[in-house]
Amino acid sequence: MVGKCQKFDCAKSHSSNHYRPRAEARGKEQGQDVIISFKFLIYQLPYIYICLKPIIMKKIFVLLLIAGLFNGLTACAQRPSPAAKASQTTNSGAKITIDYSSPGIKGRTIGKEIAPWGQVWRTGANEATIFEVSKNVMISGKTLPKGKYSLYSIPGQKEWVIILNKTWNQSGTDYDQKTDVQRFTVKTLKAPSFTERMTFKISKAGIVSLIWGEYMVNFAVK
Repeated sequence: MVGKCQKFDCAKSHSSNHYRPRAEARGKEQGQDVIISFKFLIYQLPYIYICLKPIIMKKIFVLLLIAGLFNGLTACAQRPSPAAKASQTTNSGAKITIDYSSPGIKGRTIGKEIAPWGQVWRTGANEATIFEVSKNVMISGKTLPKGKYSLYSIPGQKEWVIILNKTWNQSGTDYDQKTDVQRFTVKTLKAPSFTERMTFKISKAGIVSLIWGEYMVNFAVK
């Protein structure tokens, strides 16, 4: 029995020693395959990047666009004087459009804390108020060519000066009298009712009305 066991153990030991070199060789081959695959992947990275670059850039552009729109909407929503617009096609066929920001009185006094009497005012808030006509029109007996203008004014208790300036795309505080296109004076009237936020209205007859607080001024566009 002892001899048989010894014989069997020797055979087993011989078999184990026989297969060990093969296992080690197979392990080395697998390791080399992994290294080769890794190197191949590294070599292919520039080509993968070239192929994916348009997709990546497009996604980045979309994300930046969404972020920009969100920030812009948030900024507009946070403005104390919201954007407003008045538009009308008159009986004469001229389309009049006024883009402006609508400030509120908030317990202040017009002519003192806001829109001071006798001083050039942006006639709104934030950017300059934009006055646009789709065709040549007549205002206060003078021809105003079609196009866009910034609208400023000089408030007064009895009279209100309306100013149309050719530089329309600007901050409301960047007024330059040298680029005025037209100035005319209208009477300061009492508004039909108190209006907290400054408002422009345009009738089919071409009457433009500026209403704020207890005051109103009108001018005709023909």
